[in-house]
Amino acid sequence: MPSAHETAYPRLKSNPSPSELAAVYTPTREETALAGRIARGEVAGLGFLVLLKVFQRLGYFLQLRDVPPVIVEHIAHTQGFLVAPGGLGEYDESGTRRRHVAVIRAHQRVKPFDTGGQVALGKAVREAAQAKEDLTDIINVAIEELVRQAFELPGFTTIQEAAQRGRAEVNRGFYAQVFDSLGEDGRKRINRLNERSVFSVVSFMPVRSKYSNVLKPWVMSSTPRTALGKRYTSNVDRVTLCHVRFGMLFSG
Repeated sequence: MPSAHETAYPRLKSNPSPSELAAVYTPTREETALAGRIARGEVAGLGFLVLLKVFQRLGYFLQLRDVPPVIVEHIAHTQGFLVAPGGLGEYDESGTRRRHVAVIRAHQRVKPFDTGGQVALGKAVREAAQAKEDLTDIINVAIEELVRQAFELPGFTTIQEAAQRGRAEVNRGFYAQVFDSLGEDGRKRINRLNERSVFSVVSFMPVRSKYSNVLKPWVMSSTPRTALGKRYTSNVDRVTLCHVRFGMLFSG
């Protein structure tokens, strides 16, 4: 199971360099002016700017308490504070923050991750799973697609679980197609290859579904998924091909 740091899911560095702080987390004049217009007081204005700059970096909102102090201090310095004011501790739970979130979404032209985002995520992971098996790759494709469609990124676990579901759904389709393409005669021929073994198509059938455990070793082989798809509709002797695959799997 991949963790966030193994994927393209954006995360903050705990100790960014001075050059990165200056390049990524320094508010522009326009952003400072926007904070002055919508925030009531210096502390709220600083909270808005931290929320904005971190969102621009991540594509999702963090609680201020989860932002590395060096980032908060840098933005505070750009606004004339010697140190970040203590009042920021109350910002995370305030109605002010909720209003600022809406303003930042509009400013960045980003949509909240709502039903539309869930649909886009589900479609992205299923399409990715047609050609990719590794969850990391599927997650990365999903992140790219959500960003392309201007959706706010959900939590990493949401994307991870969607990738797992999407891959499982696609795999079931692969297994069913191979299983059905063999036909009853083909499945009997494979079973006969394994008469000396306790393993057979029939013995595997009751587990989960009638085909998943039988065909998973073949579908999950090194054969690229795009090539596998072509094999479904080719005129080669599929049963002979499966004889070779299953003979290697169960021999000895």
